[in-house]
Amino acid sequence: MPGFSSASKYDTKVTVERLIASPTLDALNDQVLDVPANWETYHEPYAAILARGGRQFERYGIINAEVSHVLEVRKGTETAAITQTDRITLGARSFQIKAVYVPSGGSRYVLIEATEIK
Repeated sequence: MPGFSSASKYDTKVTVERLIASPTLDALNDQVLDVPANWETYHEPYAAILARGGRQFERYGIINAEVSHVLEVRKGTETAAITQTDRITLGARSFQIKAVYVPSGGSRYVLIEATEIK
């Protein structure tokens, strides 16, 4: 994958989290996704992370920022089961998974496209 250097490959440990079976609900009976207690650790792979770009925009008088990242992790049973309903955390930072895919049939890695949650 362009942008990933072999020297820095898989040097960052990330946490893939899954929503618990009975998450906290708000007054409208919707799942509250920003409560840490609603998430549990699913897998902790090492990844190569590339910041792909970002933007800043204003909506309803509020300035929002969006930074997109691509994470490359080794292909395995756990990484093959990562879906868009999971999320990735890196310290205090959280990332919403947008896409998970294997670039070609013979690849030994999985690519995860994610957007940082501010």
